[in-house]
Amino acid sequence: MQIQKRFSVPEATLLQHILDVIKTQFSVQKEPLVRKIQHFYDTFDWRLFNKSLVLQTDGTDVSLGSYVDDLVLETVPCKKLPKFVWDLPDSPLKKRLAPIVEMRALLPLFALRKRTTPNRILNEDAKTVVYLDFENISIKQAGKSLLPLPLTVSLRPVRGYETEAARVADLLEKTGLQQATSSSFAAALQETGFDTQRYSSKLNVLLQPDQRSDEAAKQIFRFLLDIIRKNEQGVLQDTDTEFLHDFRVAIRRTRSGLSQIKDVFAETVTEKFKKEFATIGKASNQLRDLDVYLLDADRFRARLPEHMSDDISPLFVQLQKMRQSALQDVRKFVQSDTYCNTLIDWQAFLNQPPANPAAAANAERPIATVARERINRRYQSLLKKGRRIDANSEDAQLHALRIDGKKLRYLLEFFASLFPAQQLGILLKQLKKLQDNLGQFQDLCVQEMELQQFIDSISLRQRGARKTIAAIGCLIGAIDREKWQVRKQFDHIFKDFASSKNKALFAELLSNQKEE
Repeated sequence: MQIQKRFSVPEATLLQHILDVIKTQFSVQKEPLVRKIQHFYDTFDWRLFNKSLVLQTDGTDVSLGSYVDDLVLETVPCKKLPKFVWDLPDSPLKKRLAPIVEMRALLPLFALRKRTTPNRILNEDAKTVVYLDFENISIKQAGKSLLPLPLTVSLRPVRGYETEAARVADLLEKTGLQQATSSSFAAALQETGFDTQRYSSKLNVLLQPDQRSDEAAKQIFRFLLDIIRKNEQGVLQDTDTEFLHDFRVAIRRTRSGLSQIKDVFAETVTEKFKKEFATIGKASNQLRDLDVYLLDADRFRARLPEHMSDDISPLFVQLQKMRQSALQDVRKFVQSDTYCNTLIDWQAFLNQPPANPAAAANAERPIATVARERINRRYQSLLKKGRRIDANSEDAQLHALRIDGKKLRYLLEFFASLFPAQQLGILLKQLKKLQDNLGQFQDLCVQEMELQQFIDSISLRQRGARKTIAAIGCLIGAIDREKWQVRKQFDHIFKDFASSKNKALFAELLSNQKEE
């Protein structure tokens, strides 16, 4: 049985009046009071909310429901919700949840304490045709007193008695009740003040075409600094690996912006912060590399023959130990004077008014003009380098092209608000295909090299060392074969990217700015 309709009750004194009206056409049988506490969860970046989903547990089951109307979509018996979706029992709920949540931690939002008085609505044959629930709900949230929600009446029809349910709904409306405009979860979300739009790692900076380039650049960098700051605690607390990922991407975009949005700041300022953000980026390289290996553990095992899948376990045990050490290093760095002072100085600079007279050649020029120039130069450079790559090219050339592709993508994302979204989306999609190919090739090259180094570090006196070495050797062979398959795909993917059609799209994109 599911809730068909929910009605808001402005005053508790109306409950008896509601029953009296229902009794004019039906019999009513009051049921014992039901007490329940529901705990609600979502990810830091609101992945479930953005899919109109709600995840909750009542200490017996974990349920996935609809944000809009409280309908339960999937349920699995589970007394306590695990932190990560992969620790849920195998079930349709887990299958549905996994591709949405991925590696993000499930974080508590609040709990709803529900006191429900069910009422059976009976027809003239004494058959239950509808359940009418009087719900008294309050919000429990850490550090806050209980916050009551408005009383509600929920109507749950019994299958086969839809006509009677409609009659009961009409009677409720005749008492003056209005249908609730939101679910209990949605009402609680509003009451608790959660901002579901507070965080997104996606660049969303609204620039004006005629805006000074130095101020536009500062606007972009302030957005990125906000992302860095919002991810710091998640990095320090090791909540999930995506905090470090988003933190690093914002750092990398900042470095790229300083290098690519040229001549908008004084050269001394640009060089100072380029070096300082490079130091911040390097501090977390090892931790991120280890995260990637550990997140891909199942995929590594899947590349091996079944009888070898357990033989590689010592590799991941060792990587996990290395990760704990690397995590401590990152924590120390993020809490260090070096890191803190860099971000304080950077924020102070970004909050300064535009320099007058201008500090650099492009500072006062319109950002739309500078953006078109920088994007075109990076695009032409990418085409030129890509055409030089053939079957005999060194891996380093593909790596350099990957970096150039990333720089072009960052520029397109920085200045997205200046160009038509549809055209930009097509070009970004083509660029992403090229980046994915180059990124996969680079990852496989690095994995092959690092796994060989791991073999070299294993002592043959360690228990099971020979089996572990054999399994890693087999994995290296599988990675090498996959690497060359990816390498063969490059020519076709780059040809598509460098096609006449794409060139025309780029030319059209850069010839006109977004219409107001």
